[in-house]
Amino acid sequence: MIFAAKKEPRDGGGLFAAVVRAIHDQLSIKADQLHQAGVLNYRADTYQFQVPSYPGLASAYRTHYVQVDVLESGVAVFSRCGLQGFGGFTTTHQYNIGQNTTSFWRWYDAASALKEGLVKFPSSVTSHPKPSPDALPQVMVTGDEKLSDSIRGLRALTTKDLPNTRSLEQLFQKAGIDPARYGNGNAKSMEQLLQELESADSKLEWCEETATLRRVVELVFIQFIWNGRVLVEQEQIFFDGRIRRRNMLVADKRGPCDPDVASAAVRGLREELDWPYTFPDLAVLTRFMPEGYCQLIEKVESTSYPGLLCTWLTHFCSIQLLEAGVEFFEGPGMLRDSFETVEKDKTNR
Repeated sequence: MIFAAKKEPRDGGGLFAAVVRAIHDQLSIKADQLHQAGVLNYRADTYQFQVPSYPGLASAYRTHYVQVDVLESGVAVFSRCGLQGFGGFTTTHQYNIGQNTTSFWRWYDAASALKEGLVKFPSSVTSHPKPSPDALPQVMVTGDEKLSDSIRGLRALTTKDLPNTRSLEQLFQKAGIDPARYGNGNAKSMEQLLQELESADSKLEWCEETATLRRVVELVFIQFIWNGRVLVEQEQIFFDGRIRRRNMLVADKRGPCDPDVASAAVRGLREELDWPYTFPDLAVLTRFMPEGYCQLIEKVESTSYPGLLCTWLTHFCSIQLLEAGVEFFEGPGMLRDSFETVEKDKTNR
């Protein structure tokens, strides 16, 4: 069964809220029943498609393809939705006084849905497997999954591909980018870009067939939640007395050592909080909240990288502190209204 709904402001920040509201509106199932543990298993699926645009007008469509699995514990909630034998059923909605609309529903298996060409049924999706109950929830949404589909044949380059600035300049020339523009004005130098790649602050992706080169940066912003509050970094004080106002969530870049976004978020939180290695792993003291995850892909033009296509993939994550972790945060004072962490060159508040 497949239906569509628009994400509305009343749905809040997460897609799960929009999913619950859409099921409630379409199937008349109470939202509190859908929110019960074990009723729904949500995961976001990805589908790349072409959209016709208005002549001369830049248009942007953001379409979320969402697959929701009904778990065994949720079958009773959906009992009147034709689950027995996967038969057809109807729902009736009153949109205006005296005007009722009846919808006729039918269950399809995926093969039949593809064969009959159901509207908006994606022919190719990237699914995110459900983790085992004792594992940290995995949100397998990566830059390679999302971005490489838009330009076929892209591969991430390594330091073996680019051992020095000369090899980087040759690659730029092959892509039709003038390396002489780098190191002048606001533009980064080739040496700076190479250092950036070596430190994994960004990566370069190359398509041999189309001679396409692009720079990709993955950012992870983390809402760390406890007792209805979210952790915010207010400022940084550097060793020379300079103060940098921040007023932002915990943030980090996803690195090559991070197998998925959830791991990147937990690692970033551990590093930003200077989590003692003598304490238990943060992954067992917190819960990554897949229902609060979303991402944004932006293509930007930067004067720092003239002629180079730059793509920013931003992951917005939520992590909840569990009761099992409260004592470890209370000890160092990290549950006070404000606290500090110290790095080699600065103090974070």
